[in-house]
Amino acid sequence: LNRLYITEKKYYKDHPEYFGLTPYGTRGVEMEDGFPKFIRYCSKVCVSNEGVVDQRIADWEKDGCPWLLIAGETDGLLGYCRCEKCRALDADLPGEPFLSNKTDRYLNFWNRIAAKARALRPDVEVRVFLYSVLRHPPRREKVAYPANMLCSYVPSYHDRDIAGEVAEWKRRGMKHFY
Repeated sequence: LNRLYITEKKYYKDHPEYFGLTPYGTRGVEMEDGFPKFIRYCSKVCVSNEGVVDQRIADWEKDGCPWLLIAGETDGLLGYCRCEKCRALDADLPGEPFLSNKTDRYLNFWNRIAAKARALRPDVEVRVFLYSVLRHPPRREKVAYPANMLCSYVPSYHDRDIAGEVAEWKRRGMKHFY
């Protein structure tokens, strides 16, 4: 199955720098005893690390460069990278909580994946998932390859203007939604 999961189980020993920096200064999932075990092997990645993009492309190439490249992130609110480079990709508003909006950092990451994938297969479809703290339209970034990116948009029950958010995504370059 073609997916983004850069799992701790598979990569942590050789590439701990692939994983999100926690508030405690360690890389990997923010864990507490008793937390569901499956989360331990699906932590967030350090999206500013070009090695993560290269690893994703290398894994996709091993799969034979299929037309679909899934670039979504693992589920949950734990583990978003707090390193300086990832924080520099954020477009937070003054005083905004850390977990309000991580869209700009991820759109930057997805654009870098799409650029490298298109160089190998121009008709690639990079599929991304817009939900939780990634569902809000980007504030600074734009979709670099609109013809090659498809997003699954999942609004929250807290969202008041879903049509407005989708319209703003379209203004930022996203053409294909489901």
